[in-house]
Amino acid sequence: DVGCGIGGSAFYFAETYGAEVLGLDLSTTSLSLAQTRLKERAPTSPVALASLVTFELGDALEMDYADGEFDVIYSRDALLHVPYAKKLPLWKKFHQWLKPGGQLLISDYGCGEGTLSAEMKTYMEKRQYALLSPSAYGALTHSAGFDDVRCHDRSWQYCQIARQEIARVNSPEASAAFDAEFSTADRETLAKVFNDKVEMCLRSDRSFILCHAIKQPVHFEYRKQVLAVCKKIYAEHLVWGTDGNVSVRIPGTNLIAIKGSGIPYEDLTVSDIVICQLDGTRVPGEKKPSSEVGIHGGIYAARSDAKAVVHTHSMYASTIASCRKDIPCYHYSVGELAAGDDIIKCADYYCYGTPELAKAVVAAIGPYTNGCLMANHGQVTLGEDLESAMYFALRMENICQMYMHTLGIPGGAVILGTKEMDECRARDKTYGQVEDGTGTGHGLGCCK
Repeated sequence: DVGCGIGGSAFYFAETYGAEVLGLDLSTTSLSLAQTRLKERAPTSPVALASLVTFELGDALEMDYADGEFDVIYSRDALLHVPYAKKLPLWKKFHQWLKPGGQLLISDYGCGEGTLSAEMKTYMEKRQYALLSPSAYGALTHSAGFDDVRCHDRSWQYCQIARQEIARVNSPEASAAFDAEFSTADRETLAKVFNDKVEMCLRSDRSFILCHAIKQPVHFEYRKQVLAVCKKIYAEHLVWGTDGNVSVRIPGTNLIAIKGSGIPYEDLTVSDIVICQLDGTRVPGEKKPSSEVGIHGGIYAARSDAKAVVHTHSMYASTIASCRKDIPCYHYSVGELAAGDDIIKCADYYCYGTPELAKAVVAAIGPYTNGCLMANHGQVTLGEDLESAMYFALRMENICQMYMHTLGIPGGAVILGTKEMDECRARDKTYGQVEDGTGTGHGLGCCK
């Protein structure tokens, strides 16, 4: 809590959320009052307030906390005093001190977006206020490395609350109590100060800013991509509950981003997408990766062209897989997944999450095929990116659905031979709008 004052926000965070709070302030007077309030409040607090809240005297610009020490950095109406030249270095410290996924929440006085009046400029200079407009506040926060920055001008709310407080302090009961402790002149001065601030807001010289931002975890973009595909396979009913998993290889590294183990798709967030080594070794601070991380790592190790993997328990693919059947080229679309052998293989059965299953899947996929079935389990597909891996997962389900229907017809499907499949692949080269012979076939297929 930067600029914690007399401790009200620190007490609120501790008592409402059970948070451990470090209140930091430059004022010895404020901190003395905060310590007194802590002693008075602790005995009746619903939490162990004395062990949760700590106050520290210091300038945030000069402090040196550990990287990733805080979950939240909060400041209320204090950072307007930070000189313009020192704002970005301080914001960068905030970013450094937050954990990945940590949040920054600031309310602060600002200036208007347009040209400021001479009166406002004089006011800022006299008070030594370094005020920013809401848009400039957002740009500053983004420049410090934060993502998902949301800076709102809440001047309307400030004016509403200020007017309510002015009316309250001027009410007969409150004014009598105030005047008795202080003076009528003090009360009138206080009311004028806040009335002036309201007027500044109304003429667009002043603003009241609420800024929220997040320090995104490392490799955020790849986590976000995996999350999007996870949500899609759930929406497409290719998985249920916590079944299945999705991963993408992070270019230039030995890392992958993969769904965390056992987390329901409905609850899944970016922080549930895990970064781990290709061999499944967890990166410090990350959650447990999918139980099938061995399959993903095995595919990436065996296939340099594989940049993304999607594993699902889709209905028809799982049905055919439970019969432990390979899928022959009964339809030319099988060639989109089954290159070379003209067959989509069903990997031998092993218990989920085991090295034996991973080896069986890698063997069934081989050097060219873009996917396989997994006996009594489901399906897995790969692609040059997540979009193509997802496409192949949908195509696999479509192929399995058609094939299951053919199995119920006497005589079954007539299987296309090598000659027919080679002819289809030749046609693929000029399919669609391609005219130079570099086409890859239907959809996002890679027929070779």
